[in-house]
Amino acid sequence: MCSGLRGIRYSSYCYRLFFRNYSVARCVSGITASRVRSRLCFGVVTQRPLSSYASMAQSDGKRSLASGQMQESESNAAVGVPQPRLTKKRKVMPPSVQYRVRIQQAAKKHTIDDAFAAFEQAKAENVRLSPDCFVTLLFLAAGGDSWEELVHCREKREEYLKTERLQKCDEILECLVSSGSPMVEMCYTALARRDAILGRGSSALSLANQVTEDTTLSQRLRCYLPALVSFTAAGDAMGAMETYRNIMAAGLEPGEIEFQKIIQALSNSDSTDDITWETVESLLLHMSRETTQLTKETISELSRLFTSQRPPQPWTVETCSVHDDGFCEFCNDKLQAIDLTEEEYEQFSSGIASLAGKQAKQPEDFGTFVEWLKSHGPFGVIIDAANVAFYGQNFDTGGFNFGQIEAVVDRVRRDFPDLKPLVILHINRTKGHLANSQKAKALLTDLTEKNSFYAAPHGSNDDWYWMYAAVAAGQRGLLVSNDEMRDHLFNLLSPKYFDKWKQRHQMRYTFAGDVTTLEFQSPPPYTRCTQHLSNGCWMFPADDGTWLGAKIDG
Repeated sequence: MCSGLRGIRYSSYCYRLFFRNYSVARCVSGITASRVRSRLCFGVVTQRPLSSYASMAQSDGKRSLASGQMQESESNAAVGVPQPRLTKKRKVMPPSVQYRVRIQQAAKKHTIDDAFAAFEQAKAENVRLSPDCFVTLLFLAAGGDSWEELVHCREKREEYLKTERLQKCDEILECLVSSGSPMVEMCYTALARRDAILGRGSSALSLANQVTEDTTLSQRLRCYLPALVSFTAAGDAMGAMETYRNIMAAGLEPGEIEFQKIIQALSNSDSTDDITWETVESLLLHMSRETTQLTKETISELSRLFTSQRPPQPWTVETCSVHDDGFCEFCNDKLQAIDLTEEEYEQFSSGIASLAGKQAKQPEDFGTFVEWLKSHGPFGVIIDAANVAFYGQNFDTGGFNFGQIEAVVDRVRRDFPDLKPLVILHINRTKGHLANSQKAKALLTDLTEKNSFYAAPHGSNDDWYWMYAAVAAGQRGLLVSNDEMRDHLFNLLSPKYFDKWKQRHQMRYTFAGDVTTLEFQSPPPYTRCTQHLSNGCWMFPADDGTWLGAKIDG
């Protein structure tokens, strides 16, 4: 037993001695740990010269170098031998990249002075900055995200002017031009914001028009916002209306925020200008086409407008409600069902087709569907079959219910005999044991024979298919679906088209029990959007569900 213990100690000693010298260990890096242990086994110590271990490494040469190094590392770690640290050679970033990172990090952390310090240092070292660095610096110098607040708040503006950050704009612009970098749209927008802070609305408008006139630059509505904000703060209704006309001339579509600023400018002015009330009402009608529900800020500005000195006669403004049939007691009139125009339908459907093609794995698949619709239509009622089949199936034995699809098809044929139905389903739903049931197969066969069924192919989203088909059905078309249509796909669609279309054409449904309890819920008889009623009253829908009504006194 004693000899056994001595053998163990001696083998352990040889094991440590053998691997302690790193240079020797490198020579035998190809020897596996198991082969080394076999030579230094307990109680049986075989002493060999280093040359024999070299031959062992040579015989193990077929093993990969990476594997040998890993096993060597494991063996060294087992005996407590310090490991050599393998470090990658750190890449040294070029000075231009270093300054770019510094400026971007400063902008992210809102440490504006750090960004300007990096700019000054780069300029002193003659380091050429990238174009996006100049854009970031101009954005920061022109007030950053707080530029609009600086326009409206005198105290904060005066405090900001003391920092002399606005003066940096000219210095940054000079370096941008001298570096040969092009002036992009955001550079003009930043300079327009600077001018808005300084109260130079006309100069801000001129900069926005330069972007429009330069065909190499992308036009953005945000270029005109600084001018609008500046004119609004100054109560310059003429300047705001001029900006509005320039926006229209540039082929841009103003949104709610632009209409809000113009309305605010009209309310703030003294009404001694040449803007007639007919011009104001024309602006409101344009807003009714471009928007649906309005924010509380816009509702507030509309209330101020109708109670200001701008209208030629006094108006009464009140928060009111609308009955289910569209009648408003405050206005003593009924709201109308307002749909998209033929031109808007064409633009809306083209936009859906373009987005669907970009999202699909095989873009040509959607083009095939569009041609199929033209060949086998027109269709009047589009059925979102997956939504129908899964209705009320959130229980243990629930699943994809083809019986509910059949019930909806039968009801559509009965209630809308002059409108051809189209069932749209993803192809995956046409396979599996549920789709292979006798009833499901009979339903799909019947629909296919009548050209009333389309399976969205693999790699596609069936939502795009039923959405396009429902829009392509035109003003008489209906979509049977309870889908709220709030996910990211529908956010890509133009709100001014999508919101109005959804109100007018989505037909919801319920099943109170089995398939015989199906009930349809038709779209409301009016549209929630700004309306000018037949008796002259105005109705503005708020996003909290209320309405703002305005009527002439008396």
